[in-house]
Amino acid sequence: MKKKQPTSSGGIFAGYDIAGYELGGRFLSFLGNHLFKDYLALDPNLSINKYGLFPELQTAEALARYTNEVLAEQGMAEEDLMWLPWKITIYEGF
Repeated sequence: MKKKQPTSSGGIFAGYDIAGYELGGRFLSFLGNHLFKDYLALDPNLSINKYGLFPELQTAEALARYTNEVLAEQGMAEEDLMWLPWKITIYEGF
C-alpha cells in the first residue's frame, strides 16, 4: 500500500481488508479476530461489501490506525501484530 505499486492487469477489486501482520509471516484478518463489532462501536454506520471487506481505502486506513492505537492497547486486538489495510483483488482461476 505504501509503495503504491501498479496493480496487475485483470482481476476484480474486492475491497480492503485490515490484517495484522507478524514478522514471522502470519496474517490475521479483522474478520477472524471479530473486530467488526469493535469498529461498529466506533462508527455504527460502517458497512462492509459483499466480499466482507471495506470499499474505501480511507476507511481501512483509519480503522487500521484505530486497531493499532486503541484496540491493541486495550487488548482487544493482538498487540504483537502490525495492523495494516490490504487491497484485495480477485483473479480468475483462484
